[in-house]
Amino acid sequence: MDNHKPKYKNIEATDALKTFDFGSLEGQKQTKERNEYIHHNIVNNPDKRMSHEGESWNQAVDRVVPTVQNLVDNAPAHTVALTHNSVFGLIKLWNDEGRPSEFSKDQREKYTKQDGSFKTGDHFVIEGANGPIYVVRHGETTDNKDGNFRRADAELTDKGIKQAQAVG
Repeated sequence: MDNHKPKYKNIEATDALKTFDFGSLEGQKQTKERNEYIHHNIVNNPDKRMSHEGESWNQAVDRVVPTVQNLVDNAPAHTVALTHNSVFGLIKLWNDEGRPSEFSKDQREKYTKQDGSFKTGDHFVIEGANGPIYVVRHGETTDNKDGNFRRADAELTDKGIKQAQAVG
């Protein structure tokens, strides 16, 4: 049985809101130097991959933004979108900046400056066509705890489970 498949009918899993694809950096230590390299690419080379084989900023945007726009247009009131820090920040920036179809260099720089400012369990509201949509950063994972680049399949820690329950 797939452990990542939701067991409730009203929960839908989507790869579109998973963490950025950092390629071979996933699960490795998140260092200042690696973050600076990724941030440089986001700001100055948005079509360049964030690591040698990961995705680019623009690929991540092209994956995330249409899915969030679909939620805004069609999701029922009180829908919850649960995601990782990198995508949480992207959605927040997209909403705060007037929901642009693409991001300017200044907006991409704004994105990199917010990195690290969101805590596990943080959330905000987007006004959707049918009512509020809640965007939530997942609870603490083993990768968060260890200071590693996130893997899409990182497990929640006991603290992360408590954070998820508190947000719920």
